[in-house]
Amino acid sequence: MNLNVFNWCYSTRYYLTHPWKWVSELFRNIRDAYHRARYGWCYTDVWELGYWLLAILPPMLRHMAEHGCGFPGDKDFPTYESWRLWLDMMANAIESVQEENVEKQNEYEERFHNSFHIREPRKETPESKFLTVTWSESPDHKELSQLYFQRAKELTEEREEKLIKIFEELAKKIPALWD
Repeated sequence: MNLNVFNWCYSTRYYLTHPWKWVSELFRNIRDAYHRARYGWCYTDVWELGYWLLAILPPMLRHMAEHGCGFPGDKDFPTYESWRLWLDMMANAIESVQEENVEKQNEYEERFHNSFHIREPRKETPESKFLTVTWSESPDHKELSQLYFQRAKELTEEREEKLIKIFEELAKKIPALWD
């Protein structure tokens, strides 16, 4: 996941052809940066709170593992090294359930997206205002799409179960995370 102060919604090419969008996005990004500096979060972070939490927690846990000034010292973590290993393990577990990492596990992903074929675009004529592009599906597209969506559903269910387990584990150790 990419964490930046400025989050641009469009490509550079789009901004070159629509400069007014760049200006409005710049003001939005400045406002969001101010809110993050003042409150620690901004309104756009709340749009996808789960994504934001999964992006921000791993670096924070790794920082705590490297620069923490103490450890719980209880039966679960009798040494500083055991505490560091647990923090790194939790950071790795959270990264493993981030959406883009789960989507990479779908073995049908590339074949599914390659099953669409773009035909020769129709030539633009003075009468038509828009260029029309038609596409077709490969013969095995229907079967492949069923496999793809079934696997995506399975991966999503597995991801949700893992997320629940990870956050239950974190919730058990919240008192140790305060210091």
